[in-house]
Amino acid sequence: MKNSLQGVVVIDLSTEISGPFTSKMLADQGAEVIKIEPKEGDPSRRFPPFLDENDQTESSAYFMYLNTNKKSVVLDLESSSDQSTLENLLSNADICVENFSPAESKRLGITYDRLSKINPGLVLTSITGFGGEGPYKDYKGADIVYQALGGYHYLSGQFTREPVQSAYNQSQLTAGRYALVPTLAALRHKRRTGEGQHVEISTIECMASLPPSHIPVYTYAGTVTGRGPGRKVVMDGDFLECKDGYICLTTGGGNTMEQWAIFFEMFELLEPEFETAALRLQNSDRLDELFKPILDNWEKKVFMKEAMDQRFVVGMVQTPQDIINCPQLEAREFFHEISHPVAGTYQYPGPGFRWDNDNPLRGSQPAPLLGQHTDEIITKFAVA
Repeated sequence: MKNSLQGVVVIDLSTEISGPFTSKMLADQGAEVIKIEPKEGDPSRRFPPFLDENDQTESSAYFMYLNTNKKSVVLDLESSSDQSTLENLLSNADICVENFSPAESKRLGITYDRLSKINPGLVLTSITGFGGEGPYKDYKGADIVYQALGGYHYLSGQFTREPVQSAYNQSQLTAGRYALVPTLAALRHKRRTGEGQHVEISTIECMASLPPSHIPVYTYAGTVTGRGPGRKVVMDGDFLECKDGYICLTTGGGNTMEQWAIFFEMFELLEPEFETAALRLQNSDRLDELFKPILDNWEKKVFMKEAMDQRFVVGMVQTPQDIINCPQLEAREFFHEISHPVAGTYQYPGPGFRWDNDNPLRGSQPAPLLGQHTDEIITKFAVA
């Protein structure tokens, strides 16, 4: 594990997904992240799937991924004595990450006004569903709600069908990733000036900022861009069924219909009815008839390799098994084994970048057991 943030102390008061993802990225870069949990633990400890069905507190795949390299301390934030312990930890911290609702933050005293008096140099990163102000600020939310209100669903799927939700809590993961850069910028400011800052992240604002074109198009031209056609077409971004799964191919990337015709030995592709994307859409049924008998005999990996080797733009839809065995990811050492005392040894995906040509997760510690480090941390930061 790289230690670019060695010496940085982070108090992680967040739960479930967004905040823990931010603090995970800090921990994976060497920060000492102290995860504060209630006696029953972070609710994500009970998120399935479980890698050990006999222990559903310590083997949630979600929790184990989002909490590598952290230390777990159990505190009751309703208790005055544990609040004093928390204040002591915060007085020694550089960063605090929380994702309570604005009302709950205020009730627990987890506000920048209060915490900055305890530690004027503290960076407080708050991740909420809707932001700290506005008519929605106290509403409850969920991933599907944030994607919908952020306008992401309006652009997802086919215009002849209902919107499509992205998989796996993309809004909370996006908010967690968005929180990282301003948190590090605020940390740099603190190191230069000694002053803390309050970093506030709104999940729906993160989602509204993702599709970069449809909002400017509307504000400048009054044009509403929506979802794509009722179906896509062979050669223009459709998913095509092969012998053992799906592939997608496109005329994008400079590949011409003439080149595809030669590759497939299908010179019907050069007929005028397939000359443009609009014509291919209009004649999509005939294209399907031409391609089906050919693709039925191709395995997706073989097809992709042969096409990519000839500089075509092609991709296969990879299953989890395909991803684990992907030669590109293997060559990049994207996965790294981490051994957990309850769940065992598993492959963990990397962060999507490398330090000095190495996986930053190398040497990482597993997610902590509930309360594993309570005595150690309280002793370490005990008031003299």
